[in-house]
Amino acid sequence: MDRFKNSSDSVSDPARSLAAISATSPAPLNSAPKAIFIGSGGDVSIRAIDDESAVTLRNVPSGTILPIRAAQLDPALTTARDIVGLY
Repeated sequence: MDRFKNSSDSVSDPARSLAAISATSPAPLNSAPKAIFIGSGGDVSIRAIDDESAVTLRNVPSGTILPIRAAQLDPALTTARDIVGLY
């Protein structure tokens, strides 16, 4: 579900809501965030909302904000932790 599809809130606008994202669950995210924050760095295997498969971003530093509309994280390949969705 894309919460911003029919909204006047733009993807480039600041986040209005935050939610922890589990990097241990293979389930798709309930809603696509505007971006994701990486609290504790590592690899992030992520599938964007318009992609068929995940791509692994290696060595993402702690404190990084990734401007990616995430659909799903792959827990088998994601070593980063403390991930927060910015909605």
